[in-house]
Amino acid sequence: MRRYDGLNGQIVIDGPYLWLTREHVPAPLDVRLPLEPRRVLLEKVVGCLFEAGEPAGVGSVCVLVEDAATIDAYSADEHPDAIVFAPDSREEFRKLAALLSGASNESTSDESREITSAKKFLAALDSLDGLAAAEEIVSVVAGVDEDEGDYDVYNQLADELDILDNDPRVTWAWIGECWFAVGGLAPGSEDDRTKTLRAFASLAQSLPAHAGTKQLSNAVKGTPLSHLSTMRLAQLWELVAHLVDDSDDSQVPGDVCPADASTLPVSVRACRGSLLCAAGCENSADSSCSDGSY
Repeated sequence: MRRYDGLNGQIVIDGPYLWLTREHVPAPLDVRLPLEPRRVLLEKVVGCLFEAGEPAGVGSVCVLVEDAATIDAYSADEHPDAIVFAPDSREEFRKLAALLSGASNESTSDESREITSAKKFLAALDSLDGLAAAEEIVSVVAGVDEDEGDYDVYNQLADELDILDNDPRVTWAWIGECWFAVGGLAPGSEDDRTKTLRAFASLAQSLPAHAGTKQLSNAVKGTPLSHLSTMRLAQLWELVAHLVDDSDDSQVPGDVCPADASTLPVSVRACRGSLLCAAGCENSADSSCSDGSY
C-alpha cells in the first residue's frame, strides 16, 4: 500500500484500487468537496494531471477517471478527484502522477501499446505546464537530460514521440529552432492551444535576450501564457532567448518573418512551418501552405 498526503486529502494505492480520502481536512479546504472515501479500480484511471505550482507555493494533482467529471468544470481545490499538496511534497506527487498515467490496464496489442505510449508523453507535457519543446517532453519521460542519459533510450523515445503528431489533444509548431507542443491529457480547445503558441512566439521576439524573470512575468500578464509559473517561464525562455538580438529587440534578424507574431498562421503537424521562420522560407507567413496549416 502506498499513501500520498496532501493538504486537502490523501491518495492511497492499495492492490488494484485507488482510494481518495479527505481525512483531517481543515474546514476552509473542505468546501464543496465530497468528504466520504472514494474508490476506483486502477484500470479505470486514464491519467493524472500534475500542476507543480510556484517553487514556494502549493501544487495539485487531479486523477482522471473514465466517465468522471472533467477538469474544466472545477478549480484545482474544488474538483472531487483533485488533491492540493505542499511544496515539500511536490516530487512525491510528481512521481504519483507519472505512475497513474501508466496505471490503466495494458494488453499486448499494438493499439494498447500506442495508447499507453501517447499517455506517457501527454502526462509529461502536463508536468511541463502544457507547453514544452519536444526534447523537454522526451527528457521527462526518459527521466534524464539528453546530455546525461542513455543516448539510445533517448533516441528511441524521440522516435516514439511521433505518435503525438496527429493526436487531437496536441497542437505543434516550430518556434525558432524548437518544435513546441501545447496540450495534454485535458488539453482544452484547439483554438486556445493555437493562441498559446502565438503568444509564446510573440514573447520570443518582443523581449531582449537578457530578460529576467520579473520582466518575463510582466510580459505574460493577460496573455494565454499567464498560467505559467515563473520557473517554467525561465526554462522556456532559455530555449528561445538565443534568437534575440539585443541590438534590436523588436525582431530577430534573419529568423523572424516581417509580421506581428499574433497574425501569423500556425503551421501544425504535417506542415511544421515555423512561427518564427526565416525570410524566404517556404513555410514563412507570406507563403501559402496546403499541407497541414491553417
